[in-house]
Amino acid sequence: MGKTIPVKGMRKIIAERMVESHLVSPDAVHFVQADMTNEQEFRKKLQEQYGKKIPAIVFFAKVAAKTLSEFPYVNASYVAGKEGEGDKIELHDSINVGIAVSANNGVIVVTIRDCDKKSIAETADDFERLINGARNNTLTMDDITGSTFTIASMAIVEDIVFHIPIINQPNLAIMGVYRPRDTPVAVDGEIVIRPMMYVSLVTDHRVIDGVMTGEFIARLKYYIQHPQELENC
Repeated sequence: MGKTIPVKGMRKIIAERMVESHLVSPDAVHFVQADMTNEQEFRKKLQEQYGKKIPAIVFFAKVAAKTLSEFPYVNASYVAGKEGEGDKIELHDSINVGIAVSANNGVIVVTIRDCDKKSIAETADDFERLINGARNNTLTMDDITGSTFTIASMAIVEDIVFHIPIINQPNLAIMGVYRPRDTPVAVDGEIVIRPMMYVSLVTDHRVIDGVMTGEFIARLKYYIQHPQELENC
């Protein structure tokens, strides 16, 4: 007989929340492929400007925040009514971007609050603080609660092209990002090599229908490929 490991602590919480999400959210999945050429040049320029590393996930957090500001029904939660009350859709006043990170042999979601109101440099500082807190076990409840949208990155695993992440309740959507791959694509009638990356979006179909999901992920792609529009955000 093999070794038996009790399910407790963080692993138990993760298990319960993943089951809850699957039971509660009728999810829909969409994918697009984005050209990362401009993003890579944009982050390089910012890193030279600020004299510090700007992780790709920070860029995606700002892209998400910018897009969420245009789609309030994605930056929302579905609230089941108590007995005698009807269900409600809660549109959030704040845009708090959660980022799934590894910590203590599990995954937690750290929260960049008011991400739409912070500069890219401020967002990078916030993310660095949260990552250090995850590594040193010094995160507060404010650091790991209150997200209104989540990003899951699989860029650390080179062979993963895309995946279908599970919605982080009570969010209505989660975005998956990956490692760009040099890919032959047609540009102006010629075949060129570009760093291409899939973007996945899983949404709660109780609130976000297919049309809205398509419009939202198309807007995400637009901002990824036109990063200059984030400079003043």
